[in-house]
Parts: sequence; C-alpha cells; structure tokens
Amino acid sequence: MPWLGNICPGRISRIDGTSPEHTFESKDCLLKCQNQCAPASVLVHIANKAYTDKHIGNYVSATALLGCLRELFLERTENWYQEPRTSWFSVRGTLLHNILTNPDFHGLIKDMSGFVTRIVDKGMIEGEITPNDAGHIDKLWMIAESGLLELAQLLPQPYRVDDWESEIEFELPLGNIDGQERFLRGTIDVLRAELGEIIDYKTVGDKSLPYIGKYGAKPEHIQQFNIYRLLVERGYPVDEKRRATWKSIKISKISAYYMSMMEVVGTGANMVETTPWLVKEPKKLGAEISREVVNERDDLVTKRGKHKGSNNPEDYQISHKKKYHLTYRVPNVPLLDLDEVFKFVIEKAAILFRAFDYGIVPPLPPVEMQLWKCDSYCPVRDFCDEICKKRGEVRAKREEENDEIPVEDL
Repeated sequence: MPWLGNICPGRISRIDGTSPEHTFESKDCLLKCQNQCAPASVLVHIANKAYTDKHIGNYVSATALLGCLRELFLERTENWYQEPRTSWFSVRGTLLHNILTNPDFHGLIKDMSGFVTRIVDKGMIEGEITPNDAGHIDKLWMIAESGLLELAQLLPQPYRVDDWESEIEFELPLGNIDGQERFLRGTIDVLRAELGEIIDYKTVGDKSLPYIGKYGAKPEHIQQFNIYRLLVERGYPVDEKRRATWKSIKISKISAYYMSMMEVVGTGANMVETTPWLVKEPKKLGAEISREVVNERDDLVTKRGKHKGSNNPEDYQISHKKKYHLTYRVPNVPLLDLDEVFKFVIEKAAILFRAFDYGIVPPLPPVEMQLWKCDSYCPVRDFCDEICKKRGEVRAKREEENDEIPVEDL
C-alpha cells in the first residue's frame, strides 16, 4: 500500500521535533496528536479508504484512464503521504456514495459485505485466532460481522427499490497488449437493468453547479460514463456467480447526479440558480429555459472616478439592482459511439500497462489539468518534479489561485 499515512498540515514539523509524516499503522494522528486537524472519525475513514482501496497494483479501471496517468503510476509505485484536508474530498465522496447508491437495507448489507471481504483479501485478517494473539479481538469481530451480514440478508426488508443494483464491478477483455491478455475493470454506481439505465454520482464544490446547469456533464465525465456503458454492454460482472447467468444489457440512458454540500443536480432535470445582485439582466446561457426577478433594490454607489467615503452627495448615484432565478434544463449525457470509446480505452490502458510492466513513466497530463491539479491536489508532486528535472520537462503554472474543489471520480 504505497499510501502510507498522513502529513501534518503545511508539512511543518511539530515543536517537539517529531516527523510531520505519520503512518496509518502507527495511529499517531488518532492517539498522540493533541491538535488534530480533522475529527477522529474522519481520520478513521481516511485510513479505512486507504486500506480497502482496490485500485492498487496494475489494476486498470475506467477512472484511471481519465486522470493524470503519471500521478496514478507514482501513487502505486512510490511511498507517499497526504494531508487529511486533501483526503477529505475523496472521503466525502465515498461517504455520500455509500448513502445514495444503497438506498435500501439490502444495499447496505451488500456494501458492508464487500468491505469485510476486502479487509480479508488484503491479509489483515489471517491465520489462526488464539487468546495470545494481540489482534484476536479484531479478528473475532470481523468474522462475527461477516456472519451477521449473511444472516441479515434473510431478514424482512421494510422498503426496497426495484430494479436497482449498486456497486457492481464489471470486466472487459481488451485483447493482447504487449504479449499479455489485458482487462479493463470498473464499478458501476447504480445499474437499472430493466430500464437500461446507468446512474453515476459525483461530488463537487458549490461553484461547479452553475457550469453543470448550463452545459451538463463535464466532457471527461461524459467519456467516463460511456466507458461504464461499454463495460456493461460488452463486458461482464467480475463476480463468478453473477457472470454465469449474465446477459448483455443495452444501455439507453445515462444519468449523472452532481452533489455539492448545498444541492444535488441531475442531467436531464431542471436546475434553478439564483444570481448575485446585477445591474443588467444576465446573458442567456446554455440550457436556460426561464427566469424571474426575485428581488430588487436601489444602491447608493460612487460615480466613476470617485472614491468611497466622500462627503459630497454629487459623488454618488442611485444604481438599480436585481436578483434573478434562472431555470435550466440540464442537458442529458450523450451516448457516444462505443467503437470510438473502445479505441480511447486501448490507447490509455496501453500506456498504464507498459508503465507497470516496464517502469516507463507516463507523460505529463494535458496543460489544462496541470494548471488546476499539479500544485494543489497531487500527493506525488515531488516525485513528478524529480522526473521532470531529469527529463528537462517544465510543468505549466497557473497565475492565480483557484479554490474550486475538484470533482471526485468515485
């Protein structure tokens, strides 16, 4: 597990001279830190996410193809730490996914069963259990929990969503790449087989919602959603029992829901945005279908070239301002040509497989991605900088700070 633990905020060593880097295994952040930068419950979720993440080794998924391939390679091959504040974006997305993709009792059981299975698969629960074993209580608890989850599936379910399967992992054969049979994997948030619909959830900052309302799903997400569609239509479930009876499903609709802390916006639905105070009407943009004035006011503002604080009334004028409710019909997610999507998958996957097989470091991401991601959200930037130095590469730098929280691909 190359992601080893947390970094104290700002990478500043504490007064007592101890290291600012702490492994999850040491539990230093939980048990010893007197100034925790995040609640203990958040720190536990961060550690659990690292321990149970299946995106390790040479596992190539749909989301892996769309981010920075160099970052992904370095995250899996170098030992790195990350500040809890940066980890929170991804953990928040995971927590919301667990709630919304599993709206009924059966879904929650399935999700917990998968969690227990990954813990066991990673060797955290292994060997015989003896009273002298320091971790025997934890092992007994995990085994008991696994049994209880199996029992829970037999209990009556007070409410259930029909035609709803969540967190299904699919596999797609890619053919022979560099002398080996390769596969792409991806986990579908929600599959509604009878409706032929895929549902995906994204967590975003509030500032991203106006873009979604006007223009719909972001371009990189459109590609990702169609890769999921490719997995469902041309691939099969990873679970052997499910695979034995699997029949290909034709996907006719993809629904994406963008979740901020204040609102959930779905493609193909209506979104209402309230503008700031404006002197003139905002321009009609994208998918706007209606607007209404929700408030009006007169402000006393300084004339052009004058300074605030003047005692001369002639230096001021009345400015009429309005707020608007703008209603948008969020565009649907387009269904792309699957042959073209498959070509994209092969091109990107080949780069990753060669990186894992031969240590060939992937190229830098597009300049647009470098500008928002490298300096603020990349946990392996130092390793990348060393590579750039050796290769004579120069990363793009943004001129102004952008505090927009990125969309998390979970």
